[in-house]
Amino acid sequence: MAGLSNSEAASLRLVRQARGGASAGEVKTLLNRAWEHCKSSRKVLTAVTGSLVDIGEDDAAYAILQDAIVHQGEPEALYQIIGELALRMQIASVAEKAFSRAFDFNPGEPSHIVNLAESLKLGDKPDAAINLLQSSLPHFPNHAGMWNSLAQLTLHHLADRENALIFQQEAIKHAPKSAAFLHNMALMHFAQPAAQPYYEKALKLAPKNAQIHVSYALYLMGRGDLEDAWRHYEYRLDPELGYTKAASYTHDLPAWRGNNLAGKSILLCAEQGIGDEVMFGVFIQKIIDEAEKVYIGCDPRLVPLYNRSFPAATAVAFEDSRNYRYRRRSFPDVEKAFTASAPRIDYAAPLASLPRYLANDIATYRGYKGGFAKADPARLKEFARHIGAGERLKIAISWRSGNLSQERQRYYLDASAVANLARMVDADFYILQYSYTEEEAAALKDIANIHFFDDVDLKKDIEANIALLQLMDVSVGPPTATQMFAMAAGCPVALVNKGLPWTMFGSTQMEATFAPGSHYFDFTDEAELLPKLA
Repeated sequence: MAGLSNSEAASLRLVRQARGGASAGEVKTLLNRAWEHCKSSRKVLTAVTGSLVDIGEDDAAYAILQDAIVHQGEPEALYQIIGELALRMQIASVAEKAFSRAFDFNPGEPSHIVNLAESLKLGDKPDAAINLLQSSLPHFPNHAGMWNSLAQLTLHHLADRENALIFQQEAIKHAPKSAAFLHNMALMHFAQPAAQPYYEKALKLAPKNAQIHVSYALYLMGRGDLEDAWRHYEYRLDPELGYTKAASYTHDLPAWRGNNLAGKSILLCAEQGIGDEVMFGVFIQKIIDEAEKVYIGCDPRLVPLYNRSFPAATAVAFEDSRNYRYRRRSFPDVEKAFTASAPRIDYAAPLASLPRYLANDIATYRGYKGGFAKADPARLKEFARHIGAGERLKIAISWRSGNLSQERQRYYLDASAVANLARMVDADFYILQYSYTEEEAAALKDIANIHFFDDVDLKKDIEANIALLQLMDVSVGPPTATQMFAMAAGCPVALVNKGLPWTMFGSTQMEATFAPGSHYFDFTDEAELLPKLA
């Protein structure tokens, strides 16, 4: 390797070997050997620690960073590396200290200011981050990264979209070929037509960027342009999106692309979160009707529910493993039967790829019915006894997803809104929020018509969710997994969101995919929303 010492070259070969498909145990061993072989090289430090973070070995990466300070001293570049790794590991305090030290070494380097602002934002110090950027921009008025960071903070922390758009435009003016900045501008326009040219420009600059393709697909779904949306949505399967977002399947079956399924067998492959699995489950019966044999590869929590709900198919659980930073998904109960003498399955299809061939327009999509999930009769009886009989309206309610990022919080209700709604409506409210904080529980516990299921793990027990929802008159909440369970259970939904969610596919009409009687409620503030819901 030109320009490298022999020890650097040897260490970097070990890193490449680790990244090239070694087993999970071997990867860490190879990376530690690479570091021990050449502790003086910042290139080796960056490659080794970055690879450790990729495979989730944050503690090991942090230990090597500390070791690097001993062997490499405290130069500016080292603190830059430490800060960048700390940001990736979501360790705000370490990132803030590292970028502060880098800034002390070289206060004239604007990237240190941007990185320090990102550290402050990560550490829940958005006001400090905004003040830092505002005080620095007069000295670096042409720095696109500063404008971009200020725009994101202004939008997500201050909820000031008007100024955020101005700041983002400044970022684009100074870096017109930045696909990332154009993508951020598109996201700021949400589902509005103004977003379209920014998506198109970003994809022209970065035609293989999977994240931009997926964002554009969701935008197109929100606009109801399903044919183009499904094409871009195929990029969600790109393993480069990372372990938490995409899976690579271990089977080597031919992909189903709308082929005639008469006399054929097919494996439907689970992907994304369990809410997505259930949402796209409306297409399973169509495949069962057309194919000779269907295997439904799904989350283990769904296996008994799907075997009961789709008796003509066979539900099998997936298993996930890690290969470097990629997630490998297998379906052992099906794949172990692949032998030279056994008939192989004809096709496989990721579940969210089905609508590309079955529902290219909103009218067709809405023809697929919810209410396909059949609850366990024993669980139905159990919860019916728990809830009791009575004429009062029974309302299932949730208010947010488990993802509490600042960007997503602004779309959701909060526990205080739920409390206020319960005080306004003569009905019984049953909490189906699968995770909540002590503060959220405290805001609701003392209200007489709000009921918790403290002895039920709603995140793990999907059968409980389906049974409870089949006993409810309506389910109220944002477009999270709980509302997808309600749709599957045939429970009417009052879908509450700030802005039309992409899961509505461009229509405010919730039937027929959702149960009859379902409604969508847009809201800008609680005072407007609650009377409508009540």
